Amino acid sequence: MNTLYKATLQLPGLTQSLQLCLHNPEHDLVSKYIHEHHYWEIHETALLLDSLKAGQNIIDVGANIGYYSIISADKVGNQGNVFAFEPDPDNFALLEQNISLNHMNNIHAINAGLSNNNEDSFLYLSADNQGDHRLFAETEASAKTAIKLLNGDEFFLNHPSPIHFIKIDTQGGEFQVVDGLRNTIYNNREHLSMIVEFWPWGLIQNGHNARELLALLDSFNLTIHIMDHLQGGFYSSQRAVLLEWLEDVEHNPDNQGFINLLLTPA
Repeated sequence: MNTLYKATLQLPGLTQSLQLCLHNPEHDLVSKYIHEHHYWEIHETALLLDSLKAGQNIIDVGANIGYYSIISADKVGNQGNVFAFEPDPDNFALLEQNISLNHMNNIHAINAGLSNNNEDSFLYLSADNQGDHRLFAETEASAKTAIKLLNGDEFFLNHPSPIHFIKIDTQGGEFQVVDGLRNTIYNNREHLSMIVEFWPWGLIQNGHNARELLALLDSFNLTIHIMDHLQGGFYSSQRAVLLEWLEDVEHNPDNQGFINLLLTPA
């Protein structure tokens, strides 16, 4: 693991200077962007920093090298906690290095993914984006690594803190993640916010579909907003707008478009 690549994050609202160890920027899209710009996904980052408060507890599903986990840990402070789930061994190694580098004792790093079952699985690896590994293979030649998947509700039975924010970015595995966290989400719904990637093509490759995930999210009685990840803010919270976008995507089987959804208490 090459640890020579680092970036200092430049974000308003942080309580201290934060650094990240990166993958080789020449070989990884996320690391390249952070190395050049000193942030990642600026609108989602701003939302998170504006939302979190000291003492809150966060779940980061698909933590990658720890970008969101590190800035969340800074915002919630020593009285809060971040549960960071990352199944890929290389990403997890950098996640642990970044926790140590920034002296974040409030991050609990788990070298596993979340799902609706406890099981062994494989993660199929992207050659140029270590934030784009997936639970399905696009080709028979796809490289893969063995990983662990955990049922989220069973895990949090042993960690009964209230949960205030959940970020889920698992490249099409979002249905299984949310399904495995049903009780955790429902029991915290009065104070819980969530960011969930909504990628219809990826959901289908993982054996489910976007309408299944939408129905599951609806069951928690949270307000669903479409995030504008290009311009910032929210595009709409009207269901008709979301369904119109989804129908456009469904009519083209090759359309791999995605959006991010923000869920907030009703």
